[in-house]
Amino acid sequence: MSSQVVVNAKANRRHSAGANRDMERDIGISRDATGSQNIYSAIVITVPGGKTDSHHHAECETAIYILKGRALYRFGDRLEQVVTAAEGDFVYIPAHAIHTEENLSEVEELHVLVTRNCPGPKTIVVPYPTTGTEKA
Repeated sequence: MSSQVVVNAKANRRHSAGANRDMERDIGISRDATGSQNIYSAIVITVPGGKTDSHHHAECETAIYILKGRALYRFGDRLEQVVTAAEGDFVYIPAHAIHTEENLSEVEELHVLVTRNCPGPKTIVVPYPTTGTEKA
């Protein structure tokens, strides 16, 4: 294991696609970017009104810090539970928890700092949970 301290300067980083076209990642710490073994950290920017597909992050726990904007998170067996978070709030998402995130603003971007206990971005998209009462 390396004992080297690494600075991944903003000027050297490339933005990449996020979980979908509504999102963009600025990966600061990952196995690929810095040689990290068990930490991933990125700034994720979501377009106004943008949201994720239903997903989870496998065995990775997720900590989110809202840098700018307001987010809505859905979770639970049928994504029936809802919480909101605003600038300065932390959000914790347990491993394997199916959830969505959406930008509550229709005019401003949502900026969040995402950190996980895994070496890279790990997003597993799953079908949107339904109650079985929806019309086809």
